[in-house]
Amino acid sequence: MTAPQITKVLNPPLISDSVEDFNVKAFQTVSDLNPMMSEANAVATYINTKAGEVADNVATAAGAAAAANTATTKAAEAAASALAADASKTAAAASATSASGSASTATTQATAAGNSATAAAGSATTASTAKTAAETAATNAGNSASTASTKATEAGTAATAAGNSATAAAGSATSANTAKTAAETARDDAQTARTQAQTAATNAGTSATNAANSAAAAAQSAADAEAIATGDLLANTAPEALGTSAVGTSSRAARADHVHLMPTAAQVGAVPAAHAGAGGAAHANATTSVDGFMSSADKTKLNGVASGATANATDSQLRDRSTHTGTQTISSVSGLQTALDSKAAVGSTAGANLGVASAGTETTASRSDHVHELPTAAEVGAAPSAHVGAGGTAHANATTSVDGFMSSADKTKLNGIASNATANASNAELRDRSTHTGTQAQSTVTNLTTDLAARVNRQDSYATVTSGVINLGLETELYHITVSGNVTVSVSNAPTTSRVVKRLIVQYSSGVVTWPASFKLPTPMPTFAAGKAYVFSIEQSPNSGVYFLVPGPEYTYP
Repeated sequence: MTAPQITKVLNPPLISDSVEDFNVKAFQTVSDLNPMMSEANAVATYINTKAGEVADNVATAAGAAAAANTATTKAAEAAASALAADASKTAAAASATSASGSASTATTQATAAGNSATAAAGSATTASTAKTAAETAATNAGNSASTASTKATEAGTAATAAGNSATAAAGSATSANTAKTAAETARDDAQTARTQAQTAATNAGTSATNAANSAAAAAQSAADAEAIATGDLLANTAPEALGTSAVGTSSRAARADHVHLMPTAAQVGAVPAAHAGAGGAAHANATTSVDGFMSSADKTKLNGVASGATANATDSQLRDRSTHTGTQTISSVSGLQTALDSKAAVGSTAGANLGVASAGTETTASRSDHVHELPTAAEVGAAPSAHVGAGGTAHANATTSVDGFMSSADKTKLNGIASNATANASNAELRDRSTHTGTQAQSTVTNLTTDLAARVNRQDSYATVTSGVINLGLETELYHITVSGNVTVSVSNAPTTSRVVKRLIVQYSSGVVTWPASFKLPTPMPTFAAGKAYVFSIEQSPNSGVYFLVPGPEYTYP
């Protein structure tokens, strides 16, 4: 039986996907979950079946081992029987030898008896006195002959019995050898069976391990699939500290607004920002062409300049918008952001800078190749490690927020300011738009003209759908359709250069609503009930011809 496979591979939506691709992937992912779970269940069933077969193989192996032990015992008993048969054979051979000796003795005695009878007969004719003795001797000789004959018969009987015993012993020996050979064969077969049983047990253990691994993998795949469906693949722990670049081993994704811990000065190869040299001639003074320390003369001159001093223009000129240059941000124009928020717009956010370690709260994942802004030496509480007691580029220049060396540009600027110069107005007064005079064109506000031109006015009113046709070319976001009989829905005038996002209210009384084939309907689709109103979202990518019908709330229509 071939092991079943999990062929369904989920393609979950990504934060980088467009809205239409995100919806398509989300819809497909949800649709693929059920068949994938069915395949996972089939794998689990297969694993359970194989586990049962492994248990059966282990039991069979145990039986084979027991049979091998029994065969070894029987072989030992057969060997003992063979030894006993050899002993019986030896005893039978000894009995046969003894019987043969008895037969030879009886024959010798018979010959002697015959000679005595002949001698007695000769003596009878010669001496009558010896007749009685001869008759007595003859009688005795006859008795001896009878006894010898009896003994000869007994010896023959014994020889026959000995021969039979020898034959039986030889048969026993042959049977013993046959039994020994069979026992040895059984022993070898038992040893082979034992080896096969051990191999089967080892294979069974390997199969059980593989089955357990497959079950664990299937369970993990099912858990990952469920995690993807429920959105649990985002980490809730602080990210790793900065260090050597590594791919990582976690199966969870970092949140888009996660923050790594700020490194120390030593970790980035820098010296503390508190590093400072001595005054006087320890460092070269700045010139108009070379960076360096501020001289005492420059410091005296700078102390005589009012904070925020400006030159070459009067207050009225600085406040007159007709003389302003450059652009300004949207947030600096009162009410502009609110006006833009009333338009349909899609925004984006930049990644977080390094700081205190945090898991973040966003529900979207960062791209695997995302990059955080590299911190400056000042941000990590350090000064450049190349800091030495010299002018030029060896030290960072001062900024409006961080102490540092005076740049040659600042030196030139300082030389161009008259001694004891005063400011025409404070920063707060110059920044206060209530004191500004004149007007400014829309073109002087960054992207204002293009942003307004790219937006469409929102419509609070809705368009009534006639005969089931949704005219997507109307400048409205809300459509209303009353269903009091069978209605076939269709769309017309779909824009080809912009994305469609509309809302549709279905007021239902009776009948059947037939949606066009180009609509991707939700699962499950709401069941319309009389007296109810249903809210749907209709979304379409530019000129794709595919619409996603997303259900919203339902309520009783007044």
